[in-house]
Amino acid sequence: MDSAALKLVRLLLVVACAILLWTAAGCFADGESKAKQDRTKSDDANVLEIVLSDLLARPHSPVESIRSPQDAKEPATPQLLFSTEPPAGKIEGGEVFPRGGGGALAEDFANEWEHLSAREQAGAKVAADDLARRARNKDGFKTFVPKNKRITMFTKEAEAKQREIDARTKGFGGLGPQVFRAFAPGYSADRRVAVVFLSFGWSIHSAQAIYILVRRDDHWSVVVRNLVFFL
Repeated sequence: MDSAALKLVRLLLVVACAILLWTAAGCFADGESKAKQDRTKSDDANVLEIVLSDLLARPHSPVESIRSPQDAKEPATPQLLFSTEPPAGKIEGGEVFPRGGGGALAEDFANEWEHLSAREQAGAKVAADDLARRARNKDGFKTFVPKNKRITMFTKEAEAKQREIDARTKGFGGLGPQVFRAFAPGYSADRRVAVVFLSFGWSIHSAQAIYILVRRDDHWSVVVRNLVFFL
């Protein structure tokens, strides 16, 4: 084989190696991205399940009680209706932690906030900014299958239909059922802290709930909760 042919073979081998490396890098990046998406989806579902179950379990739960249509004799029990439609409007990280610090959370729930480590407090603020980023990017819940039987998924169509029924039968202007909505959770850089923001109807008014959760020993736990009722 002459020198020209040998150079051509070497060049082809270099090009082939470069293509293989580029393809492998792309496959690795795709796999890494898919793994990150799967982890976020799993964390979203776990965090949301814990928050909604906490709302149901509170001694003075804001969740309205609903009587089962199958058995009208049974007492009404709290039943949480959740929609994957995000809350109306926009949110910024500073709205979760106003005035540049712990804000209302640090003032109203000083004991819970102070039990967080400095790293967890800093992580909560990063998570609040991440929540706002996901809201801006419309990175919300695609699907959510609750494990708690007292959490019921409620579609936009079902809500509109219920409003029409209430307007005809209850005569209070079609306020509709109490539906809970949430922005997708925000996470700290190390994914050890999560922040959840929900909105829901309360009587003829509205309310909001802000939760901070911390992952310890691979389990999420509620460490701070802040419920605000607007009159």
